[in-house]
Amino acid sequence: MAVDLHAIPAPDPADEAVEAALVFNRAVADETRVLRIRKAAQDRFRAEQEPAQPPFDAGTLAELLARPADPPMRAEGLIPSDAGTLVVAQRKTGKTTLELNYARSLLTGEDFLGRFPVRPVTGTVALLNYEVSGNMIARWADDVGVPRERLYVVNLRGRRNPLTHPGDRQRLARGFPDGRPRRQRRREGHHRPDGACAQVAASGWARWSPVAAVSIGAHLVGGLGLVVANRDRVGKQSGVGANTAVKTTLTVAAMASTAYSGFLGAQLAKEPNQPSDGGAVPDSRTGAKATRIQQQLRVLQWVTPVLTGAIIVLGAQQGEQQRADRLIAGRARKAVLGLRDKVA
Repeated sequence: MAVDLHAIPAPDPADEAVEAALVFNRAVADETRVLRIRKAAQDRFRAEQEPAQPPFDAGTLAELLARPADPPMRAEGLIPSDAGTLVVAQRKTGKTTLELNYARSLLTGEDFLGRFPVRPVTGTVALLNYEVSGNMIARWADDVGVPRERLYVVNLRGRRNPLTHPGDRQRLARGFPDGRPRRQRRREGHHRPDGACAQVAASGWARWSPVAAVSIGAHLVGGLGLVVANRDRVGKQSGVGANTAVKTTLTVAAMASTAYSGFLGAQLAKEPNQPSDGGAVPDSRTGAKATRIQQQLRVLQWVTPVLTGAIIVLGAQQGEQQRADRLIAGRARKAVLGLRDKVA
């Protein structure tokens, strides 16, 4: 059967537009539904992961004052019973010793620091140790007299944070004799692996020192070029020769101190896993060689900036010496001094 193709009516553009709009709207509706389902699933999952906590507490001042009084202070006149306490001081001033003495007072009931009465705990005191090795904190606690069976020490230096890990939280809870600590004290410190600071600092010293030495050397070469170009003024103007000599000496010293810093940094990098309190600050566990290197770096980190600062000051003085009035006065003074020497 023959079909006359010319007899078939052409598609109506208006109908095609309507069909395309219907398809698009159906696709948008399907995708919107998928996004709603995904959002609802994310909200439900997030709610399941959040720890069980009571809602916010609020009330008028009268309502709050009508509530039962808080328990007595944990350390009378010093530490509340239901509050955090932050101890801030410079390194090596006794923060750890202070906290260990407080732990002993909480467990034995004796006055804290021999002065502040405490309300003792009946359970266990926890110490989260971010700072030193387990053996060291254990010896310190024993020297202070903390009851051995009632202090639970968690050593975390170079370890992951157990409070953000579900398995570690459960393990912590199981570690206490009664299932949970009556009083938890947290020892704040830097959460870093042993030797991390020293290694990073050593790498920085070793990589940056050559760059600094080259820059100071370029300054020295440029300065020598200026001396050659201004040799007449250096010889005839009073004060210019002395300034040039001192500036040259300081520049060479700055290059030497920078190069030596780089050498020491490379040497420190060869001492792996050296615990320290900073890139140039050793602690009691740092090896003898690494300690010696860090002590030298601690001095050099100030020597080089002081030398370069002095160079900048002398450069500014040289700029002043090039002023016309200073140039004439300097040459006149040089001539007078030369004439006086000849007369003498």
